Amino acid sequence: MLAVSLLDSIGDALHPARSAKDRRFVAIKVNRIYVDVGGGSEHTAIVAGAYVAGQPTWRRFGVAWRDVLRDAGARVFHATDFFQCRGEFAHITLNSPEHLELAKRFVGVARRHTAAGFAFGLHQRAYDELIAPELARVGTSHAHVTIEGYAILTCLMLGAQFGLPRDSGRTAAVILEDGPGMGATIELLNHIKALGEEWTTPYLSFTTMAKSQYPLQSADLLAYEGWKKITDVFEGAGRDTRKSLTALIEKLTVNVSYAGEDELTRFKPYLRRFLRNHPDYEKRPQM
Repeated sequence: MLAVSLLDSIGDALHPARSAKDRRFVAIKVNRIYVDVGGGSEHTAIVAGAYVAGQPTWRRFGVAWRDVLRDAGARVFHATDFFQCRGEFAHITLNSPEHLELAKRFVGVARRHTAAGFAFGLHQRAYDELIAPELARVGTSHAHVTIEGYAILTCLMLGAQFGLPRDSGRTAAVILEDGPGMGATIELLNHIKALGEEWTTPYLSFTTMAKSQYPLQSADLLAYEGWKKITDVFEGAGRDTRKSLTALIEKLTVNVSYAGEDELTRFKPYLRRFLRNHPDYEKRPQM
């Protein structure tokens, strides 16, 4: 019971907010949550982003998002491609009036036609050095999940804790973008839910869908914006918050948080203590 057994202890360690008022999740009734990941193995940060809404809201979202895609001359929104004007957006001039207007429209649809959103980032080097070696000792499916999977796990954990409290009766089906490592992530999520972990109560199911699903493209937008900001924080760049992210988080039901080296350093002793007290999770030597 790795994840939730540590939840009370690591909540503050993994969340940089220092008071409840800074944790801007809002309890809402939802029935689908779409999750995507920003960043890769060569990057400083890995960030999972998620948007939640009920089906009527997602239907309105789909109509509005499709209209912006049509006007952009694209079939699928990939945030990296859009903001760098490459791939399906290669015909658009970077930072041109057309490009800036389309950015405002994509952000506007995500603001208007979602109920809540949250993103969670991990410092990749710190995770690899501090946490991955501890998890490598685990003898269950936990050991086979990538850093992207753990970013998704924590994103959903925080969403359940602050956005879908158990006593609210609100539930959600979780949809992840299909891709490498997602099978192991879903195995982990189903494993934790089968153990009866309390934070998984509002999550009815976990599955993957293709990026052609419009709501996954909105999660990609939030993951990308969160990744840009969290990378700046980790690298000490001191850049102003991007206008697109500012517009997204002005909606108070959107939260962006992270675990850097300091937070992961605080988390490591809890993880070690848990593994020491639960020997069934230790890997057995091969005979």
